[in-house]
Amino acid sequence: MSLTPRPFWSGFYFDGQSPRRREVSITLAPEGLHITQQDGTTLWWLYGQLRLPGSFQPGEPVRLEKKDTIGEAIVVPEGDFLGALRQFAPAEKFRQPAAAHLSARLPLLLLAAGALVMLAAGIYLWGIPALTRRAAAGMPLQWEERLGDAALDQLAPPEMRCSDAEQQKILDQIAAELMAAAPPASYRLQVLVVDNAMANAFAVPGGRIVIFRGLLQQTDRAEEVAGVMAHEIEHVLLRHPVQAVLRQLSLQALAAVLAGDSSGMASALGAAGSIGGMRYQRGDEEAADRDAVHLLQAARIDPAGFIEILEKLQQGPGETPSALQYLSTHPLTANRIAELRRLAARPSEASVPLLPDVDWARLRGACAR
Repeated sequence: MSLTPRPFWSGFYFDGQSPRRREVSITLAPEGLHITQQDGTTLWWLYGQLRLPGSFQPGEPVRLEKKDTIGEAIVVPEGDFLGALRQFAPAEKFRQPAAAHLSARLPLLLLAAGALVMLAAGIYLWGIPALTRRAAAGMPLQWEERLGDAALDQLAPPEMRCSDAEQQKILDQIAAELMAAAPPASYRLQVLVVDNAMANAFAVPGGRIVIFRGLLQQTDRAEEVAGVMAHEIEHVLLRHPVQAVLRQLSLQALAAVLAGDSSGMASALGAAGSIGGMRYQRGDEEAADRDAVHLLQAARIDPAGFIEILEKLQQGPGETPSALQYLSTHPLTANRIAELRRLAARPSEASVPLLPDVDWARLRGACAR
């Protein structure tokens, strides 16, 4: 006569969207598992929905995965759990993989594994970028602004922002001239200066552009700042910051955003704070370069200023080694500089000096402590 298996167990739950594990209580029932989280929410997994990813030695922790999901699993540290589970679960619905059959199926498994690797590579190289572009294009502006606010809370909190009124007025004027020459857009452009010695600048979703004090201090004229700003504006208009955030999401969260389900925003808001260190794809940088030159020319601003500031940062002044921070997220090559020179040399309306009466030396150092 067999003993009645123990019905209550403790373990950990993984949702497949984050590496965080959650303590849970697991109850073995006739038809499946009741999984209760610490906040009281309960998951119900039928035995037919479960799979064992492999065989387990006596005493080893047991991992159970849920079929038709990616990474959703529970782990029970006590190895006796597997024996109790096998007594509860109907044999026709749930079977542990038979080790004896694995060797016979090994060539097929290897072939399937190779196919999965190729499929995963295809999804990574082509599928996910296509999905992120589509999701970004359909994202409501309100959602995008929420992502931008989440990024600013971490990357440019109010206590780090410069408060020099004259400096802000001049930067807003440059931004207004550029946006007036850009195609119509619904973004309410906002330019912020952060009191940080690194030479960096980046765009966040929702039309926000962050410029670090260290980059301003590398400039000698307004045209150089306008060049950097035009490049970041084009990233915004092309929705590259949103796409960069979405590329950090799991497929499940990305699918939720694509379907217009706000549940995917929780994961997106968590990823938004790391956007300042993300690298854009090569094609994104090339598109922002090209359109930035067009925008500068349309605004009758000399695009040579953009090339000048990039060359300064590329040289990396010895007294400011952190100037290369901009290049870590906007990698430059000799080919990119050459392409910018080619684009800038094309016939266009004559440039007009930008803010010639502004004391730029005073302005660029306005935020320094």
